[in-house]
Amino acid sequence: MRNRNEDRQSSDFPAPVAVHQPANVRLARIEDLLLEMRHEQDVLLKRLAKTQAQLDALTGRPPSVAHLTNLFKLRQ
Repeated sequence: MRNRNEDRQSSDFPAPVAVHQPANVRLARIEDLLLEMRHEQDVLLKRLAKTQAQLDALTGRPPSVAHLTNLFKLRQ
């Protein structure tokens, strides 16, 4: 005969079920997320470079973002 604590514990706290996906599916998802993050980073860097170029034009300084052009190329 089960005691009260065992009955309550089994009904209040069901065991979570974990569904494991194959490794190639998980790796593909990780790769997709990394590509998306890289795209977002490229967008932000382009915006920053444009803003920096505008600031340089306003202050009369020579362009300081010429070295950033290689950052915008997606390396694979």
